[in-house]
Amino acid sequence: MAALQTIREMSATGRLALALSCVWVLGLAACSGGGGCIPGCGAKFPAPAPPKPRPATRVVKITLQEFCINMPQVMPPGPTLFKVTNNDHLAHYLEIEQLDTHVMYGLDLMPGSTKEIKINLEPGRYRVWYPFHRTEPKGVQLVVTVTPSQAPAYPY
Repeated sequence: MAALQTIREMSATGRLALALSCVWVLGLAACSGGGGCIPGCGAKFPAPAPPKPRPATRVVKITLQEFCINMPQVMPPGPTLFKVTNNDHLAHYLEIEQLDTHVMYGLDLMPGSTKEIKINLEPGRYRVWYPFHRTEPKGVQLVVTVTPSQAPAYPY
């Protein structure tokens, strides 16, 4: 009874402080069994899974010249940003196609222009080519191999 009288005589701030401390003590008592409800009081919470890192995008430079495509012929798989520069005096349409599939990418390039295309390379072989003249059906082409290894196969 005397405790109740003491509480009634306290200020509002004192009663609030007393109520909060009671809640804190009750929380500690609930956590003491190891079940845990308040972090840091012995509770065992699983750590959140770290986010999966995105694979870094490789940058590969491709240069088109009169009768030549300059680029690595062996590359690792994964996200790849191709920076294609047309150093020829003619406009070209460059195609990159995965052999044995119908997956194809293309870029129109005016003389002296540079464009980018991002491709997630899968292991396999790719044909990179452009027609040199309309009368020449084969054009200039190069076969590129994407190795199954994650290690770079060519320093570029």
